[in-house]
This record gives sequence, structure tokens and C-alpha cells, in this order.
Amino acid sequence: MNLRTASLLGSRPRITMGSSLSSVLTLARTFRSWAERPIVLNLSGGMRLLVVEALCAALISRVPMTVEVESEDGKALDPLPPHPESCHIQRSQTPMGEQTLNSSNNPSVNNYSVTVVKLTKLPKEALGRTLVVLEPGFIQARYDQDSFAKIASRKRQVSFGVTLVFKKESVLKLPQVKAALEGEGTMAVVCPSIPPSSTSVRFVTAYTDVLPPRIALYLEPDVPDEFGEKARRLEELSKASSEMKRQGLRIPPAMKAELEELKRIVWTKAKIFKKPMNMSGYLKIKVPTPNGMSTLSLRVESGNQSLAHMIDGLHLYLRWNFGVLKDFENAARLRDAIVQARAEGSGEAQLRARLTVRKVRGNFVVEPYTNPVSHKEGEDVTEYLEFLNRLMGGSFSVEAAERKEKGRKKFVAFQGFITIRATFHPDTES
Repeated sequence: MNLRTASLLGSRPRITMGSSLSSVLTLARTFRSWAERPIVLNLSGGMRLLVVEALCAALISRVPMTVEVESEDGKALDPLPPHPESCHIQRSQTPMGEQTLNSSNNPSVNNYSVTVVKLTKLPKEALGRTLVVLEPGFIQARYDQDSFAKIASRKRQVSFGVTLVFKKESVLKLPQVKAALEGEGTMAVVCPSIPPSSTSVRFVTAYTDVLPPRIALYLEPDVPDEFGEKARRLEELSKASSEMKRQGLRIPPAMKAELEELKRIVWTKAKIFKKPMNMSGYLKIKVPTPNGMSTLSLRVESGNQSLAHMIDGLHLYLRWNFGVLKDFENAARLRDAIVQARAEGSGEAQLRARLTVRKVRGNFVVEPYTNPVSHKEGEDVTEYLEFLNRLMGGSFSVEAAERKEKGRKKFVAFQGFITIRATFHPDTES
């Protein structure tokens, strides 16, 4: 057996015979580290066990390569995995099928050029890596120009075994994206038709709360590129141990010790995606209602359970009932409070809101408000503010207040922050 790429890199992987699982994982990790280079896997000759292990590793690595088999009658070359005929990549002279988009050849991208790979349809195995699809809200809430340049780095994507993807070309107009992709050594894919159910695709929105460690650490700009190898190793060992448990097999002590050490090291680096408590329980969130403060209680079965849709729905509820702005900053704050509660037991968010309070037949009515409020009234709005504080349990802090009149309606417009508190209560506490 011959790995032709190894000679180009000046090194060969070391395989320990006697542990097929370890050999397959080592080879798969090696193939992924070569994902940007053409790989020819020659399966002619050599130990039969090693040939089988190499073929298994090639299949689970999902890295495109050519398998070469020689016999007395000649030589056979086949792609692995087969390229789907429906995939079309627009290619230029730059590596990996990259294409430079600019105002001369793409009217939807104005006055700048970026390096991207354009796909009309998504191949089953895109560069042999997980596709990480970032939505604009997540980018705007989390990254500036320098931090996003780290995420878009080719070297980083190879290290973590991912490919950075956007669904719409409009994302390229974001200032931090534009600046990063104009720099050296960065890459992104624009692909509008991405199947949402694919296991090799991870969609990341402003509300995404749970991700595998490898993807979570890739999105942490302060984590060095070299950490990708540890993250990939953790993922491989986690999958292998889960499969061994499913089959009723005993996990070797050395493997178990390495797995626990990697878990400890990896999660200490996570800031955006903290490790949630891996236990069942209830997430309780104190929220305002038209009748006062109430506690929203949500059942959580495991640490892997995502609450992203619930967080989005809660944000909408606060928007339409109490004027909480539906922007990416508030989305990130609300999501971070819930992530912190699931990881550390409690978390809170201060959400910017604009709302009005008016009197109707002696009662106060609260409604959302859209316009900015800049002026701060004096004591003549104290009655309205005291009502808000009673309604929201003292969780509203005012920035500005103005008396307004619209037709026959007289009201006070407020701008300030509503504090939302979340706590996690494991079942073991009961």
C-alpha cells in the first residue's frame, strides 16, 4: 500500500498494529489533514489488514481521493467517494475551484472582490469536511474584521475539518466579511441549495445554543488553529466510545483517560458555546406578562438538546408584547443568558426595549413602540414608570422617557432595558 501524498509532505503516518480502531482513526485523521491536496491511495500490495484499515479510514474520513489498484492485467483508478453528477463547481485558475467575484463579472457584488467557491448544488461530500453555514445575525453579533478573518482562514478550516459556507451572496457585503475575504489565505463557499437535514451540515444562527465541540471551537476566534487536531481527536474518540458502548464492549482504560482529558481541555476554551450540564432538568426563565412577572418552565432532557427555536420564539414574544428590539444584539444577549444558565446554573440578559404606557379608564396599558426615544422627562412620568417597575418586578431600567400625543391618545414612550433571568434546575436537586 502506498500513500502518494505522504511523500509530497515529507512524512508518513505511524500506524500501530494490534489496534484496528486506533489505526483507522489515525489514518482518517491523516486523510483529513491532507484534504486540500490531491490524494492517491494505492491499495496494491502490503499487509492485508493495513489495506482494509486504510480503505475503512478513507471511507469514514469523507475526503475525496483516488483509489488505485494494480493487477497483472493493468491498473484501475476510481474516485472515492464518487462525485455526484448533479454537482457543478465554477472553476478558475486559482486552487480548489475558487473563483474571484467582483463588480465586472458579478453585478450583485459591487466595488470589491472576494475569494469564494460557488456551488450551484451541494455535493454530498464538500471537500470532505463539515459545512458550517453562518447566518448574517451570528456574524454581526460575534465578529469584527480581525476575528472574522481568523474564522475565514483556509488553514483554520483545514485544521478543524470544516468549510465556511454562506447561503446568500448578500452576506459578502457585511463589512467584516468583505474585509476578511479580501485578505490573504481566506476562503468561503456560497451555496444557496443546502439540505437542512444533512448530517454533514451545521447551520449557525444568532440563536444557536448547542454545537459539537469541534464546530464550537472553530467558531471561537481566540482558540488557536492548531487546536483543531485535539477537537477532531475528541470527536473521533467520542464516536468510537459511543459505538463500543452500544455494542456492549469495554472501553480500554487508556482510551477512556485520553477522552476525559480531551473533554477537560477542549471545553475550557469555549466562550460562545459553553458546555451545558449533561443532565435532565428544568430551565426556568422569569419573563414579564401583561399581568406581571411569570416563570416559563422548559423541560430539558440532556445537554445535547437544543433550545434555539424556543429562544427565537421568546424573543418574538418580548418584541410584540414589550417592545424588545428584534435585532442581533438582543438575540445574542438572550441566547447567552440561557446558555450560561444551562452551563453554570444561572444567567441574565439586559434587552433593549421601546414601549409606551397609557391610561385607559383608570388602568395602564403597555404596547410596543418602534421610534427611538431620546428625551428624559422629569417627575411627571413617575407614575407611569412606577407601574412598569411593578409590572416587571423592578427589572426595567429606563434610559429615556417622553410624553407623546397621537390623535386623541396621550401616552409616555420609554426606552430602556428589560432584565431577563434564567436558571437551570437539574432533576438531582428535587
